[in-house]
Amino acid sequence: MDVDDDEWDEVCAIHATVEQEALLDGPLSLRSLRVADFLGRQSYIDKWIEMWLSSDKWQSDELPLCIKESLICDKKLWDKYQLSVTEAILRNDIDWMRVHCIIQPARIWSIVEFNELSDELFHYLWEMEPVPLDLGVFMAHDRHFVKWKKFVDWHGPTASAEDAAQQQWFEGLRYCIEEGAENLEELLPHCIRSAALFGLLTLYNPKATVAGWEQFQLQKRLKRVEDVLMVEEWFWCNGFQNAVTNLEEVWY
Repeated sequence: MDVDDDEWDEVCAIHATVEQEALLDGPLSLRSLRVADFLGRQSYIDKWIEMWLSSDKWQSDELPLCIKESLICDKKLWDKYQLSVTEAILRNDIDWMRVHCIIQPARIWSIVEFNELSDELFHYLWEMEPVPLDLGVFMAHDRHFVKWKKFVDWHGPTASAEDAAQQQWFEGLRYCIEEGAENLEELLPHCIRSAALFGLLTLYNPKATVAGWEQFQLQKRLKRVEDVLMVEEWFWCNGFQNAVTNLEEVWY
């Protein structure tokens, strides 16, 4: 006997049992979620996700795959999820993150306030994705040595040193130099103002550069150089005698 399409669909359809309907009509729970997943009740799954974002009752490894799939496929749900993740990071809520962060957030480090981020949450987020090199300036500005060490060890001392120098951070720059940072002469213009930074850098015999000399003259005119004599003497000893003499003739 031939069976038309409608009859065939009815034969193959999945119908909820009385017990399953009772679960769906009752409180939201993990059991009811699994029933909704089995029956394909997407609206119920969406409602369950919205409840779950404000609850810490279930661990991430307990959740069925439909949660992650729904977040990926539904833009509105995804936006709500991203907002919840952002708010959790900004309030340093490591417990919420451990329970709910089942998908890596987009542009995770653009969310972070580095000077407010707890050590525990920093290391948790780092395991997802290390801080990008172009955000090193914020790491250096934060002046948190443990976090900085992790950053430098990952990206390398040469790539990281300029951020520490620009932020006038002695400990951060010293770590980069001790770890083998190269091209120290490129850091000279950033270290002119600070006697401590300039003294540290010149201990390692960088080349005296025109760029460094010109920056010295600029910062000197602006009265931002802590130890003018020390810097001027170093440039004199490294080949800028004529420049110093000519400058004295003009200024004095």
